[in-house]
Amino acid sequence: MKNMIGAGLLALLAASPSLAQQPPAAVTVDRAQLREIAPSQWSAGKVVSRRDIRISAELDGALEFVAEPGSLVKKGERLAQLDATHWRLQLRNSDSRITQLRARLTYLDAQLERLSKLAETNSTSRAALEEQQAEREAMAQDLVAARIERDRRAYELSKTKINAPFDTLVVSREHQAGEYVRTGIELLRALDMSQLEVEADIPLVALPLLRAGEPIALRSDAVSITEDARAGGELLEGRVRQFVPVASDNSRRVKLMVDLPAQSSWIVGMPVQVAVPVAAAQRMVAVPRDALVLRNGDAFVFRVDGDNKAERLLVTTGSGDGEWIAVHGGLSDGDRVIVRGAERLQPGQAVKVLSEVAARTDEGASI
Repeated sequence: MKNMIGAGLLALLAASPSLAQQPPAAVTVDRAQLREIAPSQWSAGKVVSRRDIRISAELDGALEFVAEPGSLVKKGERLAQLDATHWRLQLRNSDSRITQLRARLTYLDAQLERLSKLAETNSTSRAALEEQQAEREAMAQDLVAARIERDRRAYELSKTKINAPFDTLVVSREHQAGEYVRTGIELLRALDMSQLEVEADIPLVALPLLRAGEPIALRSDAVSITEDARAGGELLEGRVRQFVPVASDNSRRVKLMVDLPAQSSWIVGMPVQVAVPVAAAQRMVAVPRDALVLRNGDAFVFRVDGDNKAERLLVTTGSGDGEWIAVHGGLSDGDRVIVRGAERLQPGQAVKVLSEVAARTDEGASI
């Protein structure tokens, strides 16, 4: 039995090609670089909209229409509609009142003109003329008040239709068509999806190291697979918009707002993390994050030597800078590191470089 097992193992070994016999593995490489990278830590945040509002009714009335959750409504288009019958009738009543007052004012003008002519010939008393003038002036003021009332009724009628104040995503609605609502009651929640940003609470120590408009790394996961490697989620580069320089009493942290790139597919409410600097930038060797190979909690980088063979280096990761991450473990500026095709490589295996990422001129890279 032992002889049979031994023979089987020998057969398997004989069938397995050595590294020298294996064809070169096709890979893509990039260069390690000296970069200015600030030590950072990940602070929790979430995606929000800069315009996240609650739409309320401005009048009492029965709802005829409320936009469905998930609806995209253009600016100026209808979000909700109240039954406008009462307000239309009120407006018609105001129009009728104005017509009556104008007719009465026309009559008083004619009367005043007649009395004025009679007063010239002393055919009427001055007191009668003054009384007619006062009545005419009072009627003119009644007409002004009626026109103001008519404008108020027209304004109220316009408020029976609630229009989108901007291009709106309807997130939720609190009432359905057919319900009677009171003034000020919330009808729905509206978001502007064109103005998304990340809000995060960051430590006070980071405040003097941040400037509005500077790039800052973001990732979409709440907890990385390995904290040292800063791995595990989609990485984006945002821009610091502003921060609130007031620390909370308990946590001693301040609020940071970061603009998301326009092409981001992140959604409101998504938990994210922000790479916040906690010390001044230092010059250190960095590699693209794609060069990291994570195995059993360790991080490796495959370097291509002068003989086009893969050399596996155990590295310790440091702070990140967008798609770059600092590493410690034998790499030097300009070393070729494998960014595609390293998953199944063995140390010492021959490689065929299909392409090299074009030389970069990113800010912070050595030149």
